[in-house]
Amino acid sequence: MEFVRLSHPERIYGEKKLLESQISLLTISKIMKEFDANRKEEIMLKISLKKTLSELKEALTDLEHLLPKSTFYEEKLKEEKAKHEIIKLIIKPEEKQKSSPTTKSKSVQTEKIKSESEKPQHPVLPQQHKPSLEEEIEKIKKRIASLR
Repeated sequence: MEFVRLSHPERIYGEKKLLESQISLLTISKIMKEFDANRKEEIMLKISLKKTLSELKEALTDLEHLLPKSTFYEEKLKEEKAKHEIIKLIIKPEEKQKSSPTTKSKSVQTEKIKSESEKPQHPVLPQQHKPSLEEEIEKIKKRIASLR
């Protein structure tokens, strides 16, 4: 067995570094314990948040079942689809007119019929839709006037 002789300053320096490393290990273990505690608290908070959100979702579904159903949105969608179909029917004859000039009188008659069918056959629409419908009617009238 061999021994190495250390000088007094070397021994003090070694002991000092050993104690500093012990302190750093203790602080790391303290930080790890705090991290574990914070992580557990975070998990508990997430679980309680999830539980609260699920209760809120159930309450909203119960409220939705209790409230009366509105068909306004569905009626609005139907009206929009009908409007688009009418516009498609109007645009197609215009394309045919450009290709054959002999069908002008027939297309004018079909557009008159279509513009008459555009008149409200359903209950009066809400105030916010009237300007857009009136604008479309004016556009159709201008198209008819340009064909004559």
